[in-house]
Amino acid sequence: MGINRPKNFGHDIGMSMNWAILGNVENDLLRAITKEPDWQLLHLVGQPPNAAEFQQLAPQVAIHSSWEPLLTDDHIDALIVAASDATTLEAARHVAGAGIPLIVCPEYEQGAGWIYELSLIRDDTGVPLVPFLPASGEFAVLKELLSGSDVGKPVFLQWERIIQQSAASKLPVLKKSEINQRLLADVFVCRHLLGNFNQVTAVHTGTTEQGISVANCKLGGNDLPEFDWTLRGTNETPISRMTLQGEKGRVVLTMNEEDRSLLVDGTEVPSPTVPIRMEAVIAELRRCQRFIEGKRSKPDWEELTRMFETVDATHRSIRRRRTIDLYFEATSERNQFKTQMTAIGCGVLCLTLVMIVFAMMLGAMPGIPKWVMHVARVLVFLPLFIFLILQGLYFVTRPSIDERAEEGSCEE
Repeated sequence: MGINRPKNFGHDIGMSMNWAILGNVENDLLRAITKEPDWQLLHLVGQPPNAAEFQQLAPQVAIHSSWEPLLTDDHIDALIVAASDATTLEAARHVAGAGIPLIVCPEYEQGAGWIYELSLIRDDTGVPLVPFLPASGEFAVLKELLSGSDVGKPVFLQWERIIQQSAASKLPVLKKSEINQRLLADVFVCRHLLGNFNQVTAVHTGTTEQGISVANCKLGGNDLPEFDWTLRGTNETPISRMTLQGEKGRVVLTMNEEDRSLLVDGTEVPSPTVPIRMEAVIAELRRCQRFIEGKRSKPDWEELTRMFETVDATHRSIRRRRTIDLYFEATSERNQFKTQMTAIGCGVLCLTLVMIVFAMMLGAMPGIPKWVMHVARVLVFLPLFIFLILQGLYFVTRPSIDERAEEGSCEE
C-alpha cells in the first residue's frame, strides 16, 4: 500500500532535506548530499558505483532492488531520478502520482513522451517536478562574459565540442545517443543564457554503419543571436571551443580538462573562474530544495520540456533536410484537447463537404421521396453539430500549473 500525501506543496521544509535516489548515483551527487549536515540520503534504488565508498559516506542508507518501499516512507522530501531504463521511468510515474516531488537528471533516452506524462501527473496532483541541471564550466564562463561589457549585445555564438573516443578506433565516430545527450545539455546552456530559440536546422556528416563523423545544429529565433553547435570525435585531447561575436568585440574561449584560455579580440586575457563541480552540484540541489518549497526559479519543468522538443526537432530537420519551426506550448489536458479537436475538426469538415456533394447527387435523382431528402440533410450536418457541441468540453479541461500561475498573476 502506498501513502497518500497531503496536497500542501510549497510549504517551507527548513534547511533539512531527506533525499532518495532512483537509478545511477554519481559520486559527486552522493558526496554533495552527505557533505551538507542538514541533508540525509534515506533510500537508494539501484546499485552504488563503489560499494565500499558508498557505505563509508552514507552508512544509514537503505538500498533496494525495487521502488515499492519508497511509497511507504512519508519522510522522503524528494526523489532524484537518475536513469532512463523502462523500470525507472515506470517507477517515477508511480512515485509522482503518490505525491513525492521528483528531481530529474535529464537523459535524452527518457524521452519527451515520459516528460509529457509527468506534466499531466503534475497538473492532476500538484506534485513539484524539477530538472536537475548543475552549471557546467562553459555555462559559468559564458554567463560572466554576457554580463560584462567586453562583448556587448551578442550577435553570433559558435560552439565546437571535440570529445574523446576510444583509442582503438582508427576513425573517431559518434553514436546518435551520444550526440543527443550532449546536445540536450548544451541546448539548456544556450536557451537559458541567450533566449527562447524556435528554429532548428541540423545536419549529420559522414554517416556510416559505425557512426557519425560530425554533428551540426543551428538554432535561431526572433531578435536572438544565431547559435551554431558542432560535435566531433577525436583520439587526442578533448576540447570545447566557444566563439562569441558581439557588437563590441569577439571572444574565443578554449577549454579542456586541464587548461583554458580566453581571447578578447585576439588578445589573451585572464579567464573567469570556473566553479568546482561539487559546488555546482550543491548549488543546484539547494535551488531544487527552494523550488519544492514553492520558490519557483529557472530552469523549470517547462524549460526541460522545450529542451527535449528542440533535440527532437533536429531529427525531423535531418530527415526532411530543412529548417524546423517550433511552436512551444505547455503540456496540459486543455492543450491536448485543443490539439485533438483541431485534428477532428479538419476531418469533420472534409466529411461534411463529401456528404453535401452526395446529398446534391441524391436530390438530382428522379423520384426521390421528400422524407429521404430531409433525412439526408440532417445526416449531412449532424457530425458538424455534434463536433460544435463537444467544443464546450474545453471549459471542463484543466490547464497546466504554469498557465494557472500566469492567470493568477494577471488577476492580481
